Amino acid sequence: MSTFNVIFDLNGTLVDTESAYFLAYKDVLKQHGVDFTMQEFTDNWSTKGKKLNDYLENIGRQDLLPQEKAILKEKDDIFQKTINERVKIMDGATEILIMMQKKGILPGLDSSTTRENIGHILYAVRLESFFRVISAGDTLFDETKYGDRKKKESRLRYLADQMQSSPEHTIVIGDAEKDLSGAKKAGMKVVAIPNQYTQNNDFSLADCQFSSLRDISITDLEILVQ
Repeated sequence: MSTFNVIFDLNGTLVDTESAYFLAYKDVLKQHGVDFTMQEFTDNWSTKGKKLNDYLENIGRQDLLPQEKAILKEKDDIFQKTINERVKIMDGATEILIMMQKKGILPGLDSSTTRENIGHILYAVRLESFFRVISAGDTLFDETKYGDRKKKESRLRYLADQMQSSPEHTIVIGDAEKDLSGAKKAGMKVVAIPNQYTQNNDFSLADCQFSSLRDISITDLEILVQ
């Protein structure tokens, strides 16, 4: 068995859900007179990990805050109905998971979306069999021990414990600045895989960076935890 474990970010790293989530938000916000743009989605969600209430505050639509849960529910409904046509697997995702499986490396998965959405996404791109340990935005755990479950670093700490892995022997692979920041706050190594939505992010915290999952070797990962 491997002496280290790997946690994958989901959205933007293993699967391209950016356009799917953006279009779902755009569809529902249009009903409330909000002209939502991809740039706004990239700046707020992809790069900074902000939430809907932050965005509504920023654009001066505090009147919609009481409806936030209903808007998010409708967004999720649209996302799930269109997932097969809008979500795509990232280059090299299946290959790296198969490679890790053969080497006995346990992969974990983290995402700020709901556990239900994660299940739909993994099923749509046929990756569900690779992950036994998952943390989601609605995963419940001891926040006095791990921190606020809405924060990346808290979910990563919890996930590492579930994988029986120490932070120094855990590698996080992500596509955005927020992934790197969360991993470092959790005391973990981090590999950056920028994509078309996050290529202008600050990746200075990365221990190493690749253009694609296909470019990563087991040796590259082993070096990080030596």
